[in-house]
Amino acid sequence: KNPAGMVALVEAVEVYERAAEQYKELYQDEEKQSSKGKGRGGSEKRGSLYFTDMRAAALAQLFQDFELRGLEVFREIHMQAADMAEEDDGLNSQFTSVLRAATELVAEIELVKNQMSPCFAPHWAVETLWSSCVAHVCSNQILQQIGGAEGQNLPTLTVTQLLDLVAWVEFFRETIEEAFPTVASINSSKKEYFNQRPDLFAGNNKEVDMESAQDSLAWVNNMLWEVHRLAQDEFLIRTRGQTDEWLHNVYGAEHTRNQSSEGKL
Repeated sequence: KNPAGMVALVEAVEVYERAAEQYKELYQDEEKQSSKGKGRGGSEKRGSLYFTDMRAAALAQLFQDFELRGLEVFREIHMQAADMAEEDDGLNSQFTSVLRAATELVAEIELVKNQMSPCFAPHWAVETLWSSCVAHVCSNQILQQIGGAEGQNLPTLTVTQLLDLVAWVEFFRETIEEAFPTVASINSSKKEYFNQRPDLFAGNNKEVDMESAQDSLAWVNNMLWEVHRLAQDEFLIRTRGQTDEWLHNVYGAEHTRNQSSEGKL
């Protein structure tokens, strides 16, 4: 909401980080120089300042805020669903609302990339943080609705909801692969991320671990594509059954015959 303020904040963090790095480089041999000084009778100790890892703290907070933003959207939906629980279409309404919220969050990937990310230095990888949070939160919410990755609750969805689910997965896949082209070529991930947020700061808290981020995005992308297949299969089974029933009714009904004056039926 305040791009100028965001830019100023990020620049302040970067200035602080550069100052800390320069200080450490200047006094990296502090202990050695200190011991030499003591040997000559000196007692001054230099390089004793302690610097907080501001960028690491800011990145961790940003990642947490992104996740909370997604969770808050769905929390409001579930609260509304609880109020409608006694209504006949309460569950159907909840599923539709979850898909709508997931669509909103995925659509913001482009917004973050084009409007928010330029406010940060490239190594902050803000669009990666947001996309990872969106993928993690949305996939978990949808899995809860359909009964896990096996889609055990798919038979309870309406035909329209099945089509909506198929369309959403395609929208998610297109958005992620457009933003991160390398994800499309990753057919298997190193780990699963069902119940845990991906660790995007492994080894270096000051930068996003792009390999871990792409691995988590690829896992969600591939897992949801399997959900896409299951939903399509359920749709075909449902429509085939409805078609068979319709044909049975047509051919099983009593038909009346009308004959024209020319003898045509």
